[in-house]
This record gives sequence, structure tokens and C-alpha cells, in this order.
Amino acid sequence: MINEMSYEQILSASQEMKNCCKVIVSLIEGKEAPDLEEFVSTVENYTKYLDTTIELMTAADKALKDLVEMKK
Repeated sequence: MINEMSYEQILSASQEMKNCCKVIVSLIEGKEAPDLEEFVSTVENYTKYLDTTIELMTAADKALKDLVEMKK
């Protein structure tokens, strides 16, 4: 959990942002919209950051759980 959101909620939000980016890209295809293209690229990069962060946090949680079990 990060703040008030579970890992699943964050991954779901990330997926929703990816889907929205795909829609925006399809709508601006063939049009000159460099600012919007840059925005979409930034959002896509942020979703990659979220996915990677959750992957790392999940691995860290598992490692901590294993360490706690070993200490018992």
C-alpha cells in the first residue's frame, strides 16, 4: 500500500492512463499537436514509473516478509 492506495489500485490507474493515452494518440494522429504529443509521452513514462515502482515495492515486501520469518 502506498499512502491510501493499494498496489492493485495503482496498477489499475496506470492501466487506465495507458488506455487514455492510446485514445489520445489515435485522435491526434496526422495532426500537428506537439504539446499534446509531449504530454502523452510524459504520461506514458509516468505509467512505466508506476509499474516499476510497484514491482520493486512488491519485491521489497516479499524480502521483508522472508526476513521477518527467518528472524522468528
